Amino acid sequence: MTPMDTAVDLVPEGPEVPLVASARRRKREWVTTAKTAWALRRSKIGVILFVVILGIAVFGPYVAPYSPTEFVGKKVLMTSAVDRWGMAEALQAAGTEQVFGDLAYAVDIPVIIKKWSTLVTLVRLLTPVIVQLPFALLYPTGGEQDREPKPDPRMQDLYAWADVVAGDWLYVRKFMPADMHGKWLITNTTTPADVEFARDRGAELLVTTTPRLQGRSFGTNVMEATMVALDGASGELPAERYRQLLDSVGFEPDVTWLQSGRS
Repeated sequence: MTPMDTAVDLVPEGPEVPLVASARRRKREWVTTAKTAWALRRSKIGVILFVVILGIAVFGPYVAPYSPTEFVGKKVLMTSAVDRWGMAEALQAAGTEQVFGDLAYAVDIPVIIKKWSTLVTLVRLLTPVIVQLPFALLYPTGGEQDREPKPDPRMQDLYAWADVVAGDWLYVRKFMPADMHGKWLITNTTTPADVEFARDRGAELLVTTTPRLQGRSFGTNVMEATMVALDGASGELPAERYRQLLDSVGFEPDVTWLQSGRS
């Protein structure tokens, strides 16, 4: 007797397992369970909620006025990241394609920084030297703040490339071309005249990081001083306390659509 004969002899004889009948029975049991579940009110509610959520997920992006990924892929000219570091970080985290004009706007070196890692390296290397320069060489002061923008041919292509121009308002307008059609501006410390200036140049959207009070959006240093005064403190507050006070007074950025009557 061969091993194969032995293996065959070990298989028990008898009727075949009724696989088809078993599968049909399981199907009938599933159908019966489903019918029983559907008879329950909570099951129907659950199915309706599922359909609604599925519909929102599928069709929501087509009807929502704004996308949660509105800034993903937007081309951003950050005029100076050093003095608006939190803004630059937020735009970077939002998935924008961001370039940085710190050298061009602050020290008139026509070099645009195109990578975040390069920016961080240059900040570490150059900031200790640059902060020793007179402030008037880095930022417009006095009558310089009222001068008309002086378009620079070296910067025009950059403004044309950008979807969003962000940073300090005096830097944003420093090299601003006459045609800003469709551009978004994210800035601060603007007056009613500044709003009209941006509107006249065709900018679509103006966002200031502080509220507009009597037509003017104040600098964050003014807002910080206000929070300290409201708290009755004599010096700087913990970060969490600032957040509590800002929430309590309803602090929100100002968003103004400049064209087509949108506001």
